[in-house]
Amino acid sequence: MSEEFPPLIGKYKVTGIIAKGGMGVVYKAIHPSLKRYGVIKKMTARNKSGNAERFKKEAQILLDLQSPYIVHLFDYFTEAGYRYMVEELVDGIALDKLIKKQTSLPSPIAMLFMQDACYALKYAHSKEIVHRDIKPGNILISKKGEIKLADFGIASDSAGDNVPETGVALGTPAYMPPEQ
Repeated sequence: MSEEFPPLIGKYKVTGIIAKGGMGVVYKAIHPSLKRYGVIKKMTARNKSGNAERFKKEAQILLDLQSPYIVHLFDYFTEAGYRYMVEELVDGIALDKLIKKQTSLPSPIAMLFMQDACYALKYAHSKEIVHRDIKPGNILISKKGEIKLADFGIASDSAGDNVPETGVALGTPAYMPPEQ
């Protein structure tokens, strides 16, 4: 039972669906002339200006973050009323899936994963960006062993225009600090 997906999004040839969530769909796609795979995030929550602005803000934040420890942004565009972000494809596994599969990791490997995730956070913080949703599902491990931090959808920056309203919590409850 395979799911339907559009053959093209913008200039990119869609090859499959990676994930679906409350805010959108994530596709695997290939650039037609460069023959490079990428991830296309489609925001499906149409006509909700807060969500649209947050999606655009994520693209702007990723554009400013040029680190080997953070997923790179390649493109951002709007088509037929939908917003899209094209990001680097990290061919591998998310840390949460690896933990479910392995149940435990050797200490030196776990420490390397944590070290590289901390390098990503240190770099983001040096640019005055706070991720706000650190969890194993947002730490990606490539088949080459590279660690990349992903999903800056609720990140805040020094501009401060991404601060939630009083009483509104953003993040994944199991990974949020108790004071939040």
